[in-house]
Amino acid sequence: MGILGTLVIGIAGNRSGLFAALVLSSCAGLQVMARAADPGMAFALGTGIAGTALSLWFSAPPGERPRWAWWAAGLAAGFGCLAGGPLGLLLPLLTILAGMLLVPAPSRPTWAEAGRALGAAAALGLVVAAPWMLWTATRPGADAAACLLGRLGEFSIPGHRRNSLGPAFLLPFLVGGFLPWSLFLPGALGRLSLRPTTERERLRLLMALFAGTSLVVLSLSRTRVPADALLLLVPLAVLVGIDLREGSGRTNAAVTLRSKLPCMALAGIGLLVAASPALLGLFSGSTGSAELADGSIVTIESPVDGLRNEAIGMTAYMGGLFLVLGGVGGVASRSQTLRVAAVAASWLLLLPGCLSWWRDFDGRERRVRDFAALVKADRAPGDVLAAYRKRLPSLGFYAGGSVAAPRTPKELARLVAQPGRAWIVLQRRDFADLAAGAKGAEAERAVLARFEELAVGGSGGLRDLVLLRER
Repeated sequence: MGILGTLVIGIAGNRSGLFAALVLSSCAGLQVMARAADPGMAFALGTGIAGTALSLWFSAPPGERPRWAWWAAGLAAGFGCLAGGPLGLLLPLLTILAGMLLVPAPSRPTWAEAGRALGAAAALGLVVAAPWMLWTATRPGADAAACLLGRLGEFSIPGHRRNSLGPAFLLPFLVGGFLPWSLFLPGALGRLSLRPTTERERLRLLMALFAGTSLVVLSLSRTRVPADALLLLVPLAVLVGIDLREGSGRTNAAVTLRSKLPCMALAGIGLLVAASPALLGLFSGSTGSAELADGSIVTIESPVDGLRNEAIGMTAYMGGLFLVLGGVGGVASRSQTLRVAAVAASWLLLLPGCLSWWRDFDGRERRVRDFAALVKADRAPGDVLAAYRKRLPSLGFYAGGSVAAPRTPKELARLVAQPGRAWIVLQRRDFADLAAGAKGAEAERAVLARFEELAVGGSGGLRDLVLLRER
């Protein structure tokens, strides 16, 4: 957030940089993923800073475009490439290309200037990332294509299951992850200028192009996951931050109402959140009966899952209270800075305030950390750990080693054939891929004859995950 704010200050002013940093630090998606062991954070940081630095260079007046932006973009893109492959460099370059095609000539760099800037940034990014990528690609038994292509290799994976929502998969996670600022986003997008004349207008347009091109490209991947929306939060934070700055100091009724409407919506959402357990029947309960000694029947009502109900209830009441206070504070504030601070503070307090109620529930439901503990306790130096057709970055983090990611039965068979024991995390429905084509109960018997079932996953998407160890 500090890096982003400092970059924006260089061209859009101190308050724009402050607002952009506040927006990014307080959005829901970043707060959640910052507490997860996922390389998506590193990819979003490197690629997002690279795209922002190149956009700052693009937006500066002719003759004043800073050369340091090339180098900053190259270093950041190299970092993004280490986490996600060449896609960390490709997305910022596509943003500048889109800007060159859409922005009229007097307001944009020449093609020669753009070529030099992009070439320098790309060269530096490759210098940073190439040694590591080449080393991993040349290790014995490594999948060279996967190491060199990174996320680009996920755009066409035979046999991989697509998300059910198709290309629209990322949209709900983007809207939810950018809360509360997604309430301010429609107004910011509506005030974009396709013929920008000032540095701020050009930067806002480039940030919208960065988010748009990244959304389109990432939506084409066969392995898109919610964490992909993290990258989009960076340019959207700059876009909304500058738009909020544009509304500062204006006293006319229309501007004031525009800035307060999202705050009113936030307070309304807070009321709905606080009332949601009762309105939606989220407190699961059961009704039973018992016969007393005198033969009478009494009804007994008890919660099915007290731990779950406590987590939901306290999160709804406390979270709703924070949202109402943030919304009311934003409406009552006369200063745009205080309004932004009130909304940001409500979300900065929301997650830490509610997190403690979910720790016990999460520890019971999510078994990936338990899987990793079992692996770490008994894994020999030559053993191989793999997650089959499931993206589990936290498994390697907690197990303290690399995790192979076979995606087809052939890749899985090659991995199992390697020397040493195989530790495999997979869904029970994929046992047939490990049993040479056997189906149903026969497949399960064949798998358990060769592998020992050590643990089973918890709930949701991890409900039927199984940890197997080769006998």
